[in-house]
Amino acid sequence: MEWGQPAARALTILLSSWLVVASLRAHPDYLAYFNELTGSHPEEMLVDSDLDWDQDLARLADTVRARHIDRLSIVYHGSADLARHGLPPYTPLEPRTPVSGWVAASVYRIKLG
Repeated sequence: MEWGQPAARALTILLSSWLVVASLRAHPDYLAYFNELTGSHPEEMLVDSDLDWDQDLARLADTVRARHIDRLSIVYHGSADLARHGLPPYTPLEPRTPVSGWVAASVYRIKLG
């Protein structure tokens, strides 16, 4: 089968459309996106710094404020200064420590165990 211009043009449009749709589906977690095979949960296939690199601290602070959470336990993997992100008083949580109340955990730390 010979690839003529119409077929090449159709393939280009198809692949370009796929790229646009995949990019829109990744929003707002562009950093965590790495291929279509992982679907909407890339952390089930691979977890590294690309999935958890301080990018959600602002989102966590917004969520905590919206839910009026006044105390939080945190299992965090990163180098950001948590005090600069507007979080309520928090307690760093050590592995395998029983806790009650609200807990925020980095995906990387959960997978690390």
